[in-house]
Amino acid sequence: MGFEKTEINDPGILSVVGVATNQRIPETPAWTATLGAVYTRPINPQYDGFVSADYSFTGDSVSLLNGGGGSQAERSPYSLVNLRFGVQHEKSEISLNLHNLTDAKPNLGDIGYLGYAQYSAGGSVIPQVATLTTRSASTDRWRARAW
Repeated sequence: MGFEKTEINDPGILSVVGVATNQRIPETPAWTATLGAVYTRPINPQYDGFVSADYSFTGDSVSLLNGGGGSQAERSPYSLVNLRFGVQHEKSEISLNLHNLTDAKPNLGDIGYLGYAQYSAGGSVIPQVATLTTRSASTDRWRARAW
């Protein structure tokens, strides 16, 4: 878990785009947290089954693109959940990985190009040019080698 209190003392060149003294540093969430767990159990003398899950939270942050009128636009907090399960045999493994189970679509970018998707956050429009992939699944198969 992490907490960060940020504040701009001297905006320098960023004052051109509306960043002012005593504002939060853009794109920096105050709160972050991650929790993960792995459970392994023998299936038989040669194979172990496993399940792992992780949860992460990223708190709200402000957009580099300000909300107009001297205010900063807020980027909403989001959570991610991933799940992985599979079988291990000696130094080999096969697994099924489920990514972004909550189907979170956070705004991860602040580039203001025309033609990119836009969304409204508290009355201000923020370009959404970078986000996570939607809910998905993948498989992995690997074998560790001793050199």
